[in-house]
Amino acid sequence: APTQAQVLALLAELRRVQGTSLLFVSHDLASVRRLCDRVLVLYLGRMAELAPTRALFLAPQHPYTRELLASIAVPDPDIQPARLAQVRLGEPPSPLEVPQGCAFRTRCPQATSLCAERTPAWQQSAGDRWVACHHWRGPADDMLLK
Repeated sequence: APTQAQVLALLAELRRVQGTSLLFVSHDLASVRRLCDRVLVLYLGRMAELAPTRALFLAPQHPYTRELLASIAVPDPDIQPARLAQVRLGEPPSPLEVPQGCAFRTRCPQATSLCAERTPAWQQSAGDRWVACHHWRGPADDMLLK
């Protein structure tokens, strides 16, 4: 962990000093939150959501982003079980055989027949936020906002 923290600090310093952009690819959401200004969430190679980091972590719009953030461990025994109970279990589809329509529909709590029929368009939801979901205006996960 100390080495990881040092590498992240070095990357942040290089960005600041050089005034350059950095494409940081990671499954470590804590590092993403610390280092990145904007986050692009992918599911099975498809873009799901793009947003400023703070906005994405506070109010995710895509159902996959919500579940992804709900899976982050929280050191609070009163909150963590409720958050994990909302995460869908089961195997994701094969990345070699992505289903027609929305790639996340087989695991999505908001999926409808439309999701099976059409791939969601990449649409601007607000300001510099983008989402690919037919039902992104669905109920937000209250547990994520705590």
